[in-house]
Amino acid sequence: MLSHGNFISNVLAVATVLEPYETDQMLSVLPMYHALEFTSGFLMSIYGGTTVTYLNSPTAMLEIMRETQTTVMVAVPRFFQMLYNTIMRHLTKSANLAINSTPLNVKFDADIIQKAHQAMGGKIRVFVSGGASLPNTVYDNFNRLGITIHQGYGLTESAPVLAVTPYKKSRRSSVGFAVDGTKVEIKNANFDGIGEIVAKGPSVMRGYYKNPEATERAIINDYLHTGDLGCFDDDGYLYITGRSKEVIVTSAGKNVYPTEIEALYCQNEMIDELCAVGISLTDAISEEVHVVIKPQENNELAQEA
Repeated sequence: MLSHGNFISNVLAVATVLEPYETDQMLSVLPMYHALEFTSGFLMSIYGGTTVTYLNSPTAMLEIMRETQTTVMVAVPRFFQMLYNTIMRHLTKSANLAINSTPLNVKFDADIIQKAHQAMGGKIRVFVSGGASLPNTVYDNFNRLGITIHQGYGLTESAPVLAVTPYKKSRRSSVGFAVDGTKVEIKNANFDGIGEIVAKGPSVMRGYYKNPEATERAIINDYLHTGDLGCFDDDGYLYITGRSKEVIVTSAGKNVYPTEIEALYCQNEMIDELCAVGISLTDAISEEVHVVIKPQENNELAQEA
């Protein structure tokens, strides 16, 4: 159960680090029932007086971005990966640029960067990713184009943003700092500083509708227990490392985090989707790591594999 106060407090908190402007043109790509879109897209735009255009078809994405001269977009990681792939196809076809010859750890030259920005309307101010962990490859690819993706973290239960990287202070792999008025802590941290992320603040839900038992498990001493694992670096940036309930304990006693495996293999262009799971082969205590893969439909090598 989320109150009007939960949502409004979240909008005001996020606006202090990623301020919306009346001159902004936002392209909305997520459904309104998605908590990230409802707060950071819809309500934030009302608060800032921002103009919003709702995308009705992904195939028209670049065309609409050019038409509206999009400045802001809030989306999930998979959408940003799709946007990057679309830009690369557009540049390859329209400009015949030697994109594939550019090493992954090197920025594109000025000509490619300029054409990439023009393909998106040439007015991009800020991209914000949330809803899931942003793969480093996606972050790096946009960075090569001179565009920094700001990452946020939260849950529907927190209306939803708990942390976000401030404007022009993004850091690779990090979801930034707790938003104003919200306290984020790491509970039961291990030797590496990794533990469960808990948070309290004005945007945390009142509880689960007609489910007091679930509410009591989720909110303890005013702290929302997220079930996510994370840690802080020396500068106070928050990093998400996995889910506490998804940790795979192998027969060797090693803890394996599915998100780390998924982030590694999703870099392969032959893979469309994948999911790392633990399967018990010998006993009910230990598990072995297995990965379920959906290959890219238009990749011949992937289909043969």
